[in-house]
Amino acid sequence: MAGRGLNREGRHNTYYGDAGAFCEMDSKFRAGCMQNVNRSFMQAQQCPLVTAVRVMQSISNSVIIAHSPLGCAGGMAMENSNVKLYRTMTGAPHENSRILSTNLDERDVIMGGEDKLRRAIEEAVRRYDPEVISIMMSCASGIIGDDVEAVVEEMQPGLRAVLVPVFCEGFRSKIPITGSDVAFHGIQKYLFRDIHPVRQDNLVNVIILPTCGALDRAYLAEMLAALGLEANFLPFAGSLADFRRMASARVSTSICSAFADDLLAYLWQTYDIPYTRFVLPIGSEETDEWLRGIAREVGREAEAEAYLAQERARYMPKVQEIRRRIQGKRVVITTNLMRSLSNVALARDFGFEVAAVQTALYDDFLSDELAKLSDTFGAETLLTLNGAQAYEQANLIQKLDADLFLGMGVDQARRQGVPAVFQVDRKSVTFGYRGLAALAIKLADALENPNFVKKLAAHKKLPYRDAWYAENAFKYIV
Repeated sequence: MAGRGLNREGRHNTYYGDAGAFCEMDSKFRAGCMQNVNRSFMQAQQCPLVTAVRVMQSISNSVIIAHSPLGCAGGMAMENSNVKLYRTMTGAPHENSRILSTNLDERDVIMGGEDKLRRAIEEAVRRYDPEVISIMMSCASGIIGDDVEAVVEEMQPGLRAVLVPVFCEGFRSKIPITGSDVAFHGIQKYLFRDIHPVRQDNLVNVIILPTCGALDRAYLAEMLAALGLEANFLPFAGSLADFRRMASARVSTSICSAFADDLLAYLWQTYDIPYTRFVLPIGSEETDEWLRGIAREVGREAEAEAYLAQERARYMPKVQEIRRRIQGKRVVITTNLMRSLSNVALARDFGFEVAAVQTALYDDFLSDELAKLSDTFGAETLLTLNGAQAYEQANLIQKLDADLFLGMGVDQARRQGVPAVFQVDRKSVTFGYRGLAALAIKLADALENPNFVKKLAAHKKLPYRDAWYAENAFKYIV
């Protein structure tokens, strides 16, 4: 086990833009010849600031300080609805995010904004008396060169709140997940400072994503409880005590290889807490692998096998019955890194043919996992690294003549007349065998009752000219 070798500036051996047959893409990657391509036209590009805020904003009893012009704080407010939704679903106290801005202006860009930052920290303490104050850097404060760490070291001794600088300037990286990386770097450097943990042999750190709903979280807790283990879910709705409790755990796991992997490597290297291989417990194969990986670390393989056998007996008859009705369909899969991988594995459960896979990143983990799954989707299957370029997705769906769209962006697929299932709805179980059975019903509903999407496509068009669908979907990749 080892970390990815992350640093504040980026991700080693990670690529965010390209398209082609999987075999060609992977050959280039393994030969060290893959390059990040640019697009001469883009519909959207997420700033790393957003993903950094998503992590830090979710910490209970905390304040976010946007050391930035006012507009960046507006982007942070956008995440408030997600935070409130997640806290409500998990039963955490319902509260708005607390966001202050230093409101950097033209004078500050010339003279520096450190005095404004000091005043903002004092105001955050006066108003809220929080446990954590996260200072989010921006393009403006990064270009100015404000010494935020010096301000933190100067003010920290007189404060109860832990100050956490997060260097998430938008110009640092075109890979949005880099924002999460730097947020977790701040957490491990500042929240774990001066702690002396006592090992809890039944405690498991579970790093979850904001797309993990309350039912999924409860089901993960149930799966771990079957092994006699308690889950410490982070970062969403976690408190300062929950984070520091991480250093006491027996083992750690994550449901995404690209999310908090370096934090788990830090816990292993610093506190001797092993972590399991990153798989998302979606579908039969990956559910088995996820739970067995944890069981091996704690010596409870027999309990894991008994629980998995019980779940298979309970849910697989329904899955097999639906598989017989829908197998053989062509599916386009598009979502984030781990869910795309899990959905490819999921295609085996339903006997689907995978027409294309779209994900945001290509890295060592993705390469290894897709190689294992290549017998399911084929070496010539189209693989596209596409972050938020909806026009490419629309073009591909039109050309691929798929029977089903699985993942994110379902509204667009439905307007093209393709039955679509949004797996990450946070309203139902998606993990484990229970989630597999729930998804089987969704898939059957979508494939066996397509009248709505057919009528929708006949009356509602996407905002692209017909000429675009005749073009190469990757025309703007340069």
